Order: sequence, then C-alpha cells, then structure tokens
Amino acid sequence: MTDTAFLSGAVVDLQPVDEADVAFLTEQVNDPRVWQSLGLAAPVNDQQGEQWFGGHVSDDASVDFLVVAGGDPVGTVDAFDLDERNGHATLGCWLAPQFHDEGDGTDATRTMLRYLFDHRRLRTVAASVFAFNDSSVGALEAAGMHRVGTLPDWEFVDGRVHDTHIYAVTAET
Repeated sequence: MTDTAFLSGAVVDLQPVDEADVAFLTEQVNDPRVWQSLGLAAPVNDQQGEQWFGGHVSDDASVDFLVVAGGDPVGTVDAFDLDERNGHATLGCWLAPQFHDEGDGTDATRTMLRYLFDHRRLRTVAASVFAFNDSSVGALEAAGMHRVGTLPDWEFVDGRVHDTHIYAVTAET
C-alpha cells in the first residue's frame, strides 16, 4: 500500500492498488460475505490474485483503487469497461465484511464518481448489484445512482437464481 492518497473522500482515501495489496484483497475476496455478493463461484488463490493484478489493474480499460479508511485497507473500487470515447464505464466496489454498513462504500463510490466525471470526462457510469445485497443497493443510492432496470434471474448464487439491479448516473445528475 502506498502512503499517498490519489483521491480523498469525506472518510476514505483512494490509493493506487499496489502489488503488496494483492494478499489483503485475495484474503478478503475469499470471505463468503464478499465472494457471494460478487457472484464468484470458486476460491481465488494467490496466483490468481497476482494474475488479476497483472491483467486487470494494469489494464487501460480499468481504473482500480484501494479503499483506505483510518490508514487501513478496507476494500477496492474500480471502473471497468472504461470507454472514454463514448464516455461511460461500469463501477464496482467491495469492502471487507468488517467495514460493511459504515459509510465507507458510499464515500468510495461518490469519490470514484466525482473522479470519473471531473477528471476522465465520462458522461454515464453504470453499476450492477444483486437484489439481495441491501448494503450495496444502499451505497449506490446514497451516492446518487438510480436504478434503471432489473435483470430477472440473472445470477446463480448460493443455490438459487437472483435478480440483478442495474444502476446508472450521469454527469449532469
């Protein structure tokens, strides 16, 4: 983890994801309270975490940040499918379970949205969330995103299919 915040929100800082952060992120993503909310179906080992870092974090089609609260890493927020020509991206955010429902996810989302609109010139940012994930629904709505649709029976998680809500916000909103 670097010591410098690239962006600062009201309660969290967003720092570049460093290779040294991969162990923390890999450990947290294997917690059932995290991987089920992400729709993962298999564990992530250290090698896969390193591949994610090398392939996704270092990719020009995404912007990834470590979410830091009180000097400690708490999760990640990213924009992927980044299309600056057309002005849109998809936002993702997850936090370690002990940091759920404390406002850190909302602040990370707001801070990322501000960055994408003000510094990357995007016009629309979308996000998807399982209908059962009340914490993430609350964070997206509190950050100003609006539900624009629902994909019925979209993801198979924990033995059953679930709806996925689609959220979006524009720079003018």
